[in-house]
Amino acid sequence: VDGRTLVLLFASFDRYVSARNHAEPWLTREIAESWAVGDSPVKPTTIARRYAAVRVLGRFVAATYPQTYVPGPGPGVITTFRPHIYTPAEIHALLNVASRVGSRYPRLFVTLFGLLYCTGLRVSEALSLRLSDVDLDGNLLIVRNTKFHKSRAVPLQPDAKRALIA
Repeated sequence: VDGRTLVLLFASFDRYVSARNHAEPWLTREIAESWAVGDSPVKPTTIARRYAAVRVLGRFVAATYPQTYVPGPGPGVITTFRPHIYTPAEIHALLNVASRVGSRYPRLFVTLFGLLYCTGLRVSEALSLRLSDVDLDGNLLIVRNTKFHKSRAVPLQPDAKRALIA
């Protein structure tokens, strides 16, 4: 759960606890689980996020109140999502179409899609790259402020390096 989502979940939990006149300064199993599951039908992903938020809060409160209930991981989230692994022919077709998309920068989309394919970057990471993040001598991309606000170096394959030079 990212920081912004955590803040929203904490606010929701606070409203829930206040509406039920929960008097104890620590978390109880009943209040934590009743909020996580919700009163009306709630999506499994929402329940999992709520359990994650209550677990973070519980760990913090338990430092002062050892009787605090700290839930374990919430119930597993079952998803039907299955990733699609592009074949070389599909990648070639995608790059072919991208080369024909009208743009002020004709190689922009080809380079972007090729970079995503070759490096495994997230779209947001690729779009955030700056020229200073490209180290052609060291065959590296420096990806800054990624998920969880970390930075990392991504190796460049020779084909990707040639495309960036072009």
